[in-house]
Amino acid sequence: MKKFSDYSRADSLVLNSVALSDERHVVNHGKGASSIEDCQLTHVQIDIKDEVNSTSSLNILNTEMIDCTVLTSGALQYCKARLSATRMASATEINIQDSTLRQCFIRLQPGCGLLMLNNDIDCLNIEGLDSFSHAFVLKGLFTGSRFARLLVANGHFQAIFYRSHYRNGLFRHSELKATVFNRCVFEDVRFHDSTFTDTTFSYCHIQNGHLEFVRCNFTNVSFVGIQLSQCRFVNCFGIHPRMFS
Repeated sequence: MKKFSDYSRADSLVLNSVALSDERHVVNHGKGASSIEDCQLTHVQIDIKDEVNSTSSLNILNTEMIDCTVLTSGALQYCKARLSATRMASATEINIQDSTLRQCFIRLQPGCGLLMLNNDIDCLNIEGLDSFSHAFVLKGLFTGSRFARLLVANGHFQAIFYRSHYRNGLFRHSELKATVFNRCVFEDVRFHDSTFTDTTFSYCHIQNGHLEFVRCNFTNVSFVGIQLSQCRFVNCFGIHPRMFS
């Protein structure tokens, strides 16, 4: 049974240089900046709920988390963290930088943004709610990751996706620059009103119809091991047969 800590009188949570296991920490009236720094957490649940008309944030720095759950109403930021089998959700924004993620799960609440920069990622699962748009900034290497039920607006991608799976996704008004999709799976995925520059789709598997592009612009884009008939282009610019090999 987890040790339960209820911070009913506190507006934030601060953990510094501690090792915790099998604990649950709850803040019911968050309105300040919470922080977890230089810690080792195993089977720990963090739950921060904002006070009415207030906003909170949780910053996790240089911390190792194994099989943990982090839920917050405010902004959630990781920097130089080591995450394994960890689940996370935020109502506003998730920012992960210079961190290592292994078999983690991100649940995007309605309107939540996602910023991921310069991380070492293997088997990351990101899932949305299908009908709410999210702002994305993804940079770095994503291996064996899964992106499901995402409606992305104003996304910015400069990344390498290797053996990743995209299912039921719509990416609108997004920019993909120097991005590589290598041996990925696309299942009911659409790009609308987006720009592709120096981007490669290489030996990807397309399921349930076509990989769809509507009103998109292409500059120096390559499709390797993918047939033209597997894609659908509607009112796009920059399309020519040399793109396919």
